[in-house]
Amino acid sequence: MTCHALWNRLHWNRSMAISL
Repeated sequence: MTCHALWNRLHWNRSMAISL
């Protein structure tokens, strides 16, 4: 897994949390 992919995943999780 690349650093960019990890960052993207973290950002996605954050967005989901904000949506919830």
